Amino acid sequence: MDDQDRCTPQRSIRIAVAAKEPAAPTPAEVVEHYPSHALPRDREETQRLIAALRAQRHADDLLRTGRHG
Repeated sequence: MDDQDRCTPQRSIRIAVAAKEPAAPTPAEVVEHYPSHALPRDREETQRLIAALRAQRHADDLLRTGRHG
């Protein structure tokens, strides 16, 4: 019997938590959900998020290449 087969308190807790948490939706379930449900944010918030992510990506690119500006 290896270590993973033994029923330890930590393993029991992990199993119990996993059983209580809903499974993450599949990509197909997400696509199916949104035509009939509200989006998690409005258009303005989405545009702000896109701009923030682009700025972070740009800053990261500059750090990785060693170029500034």
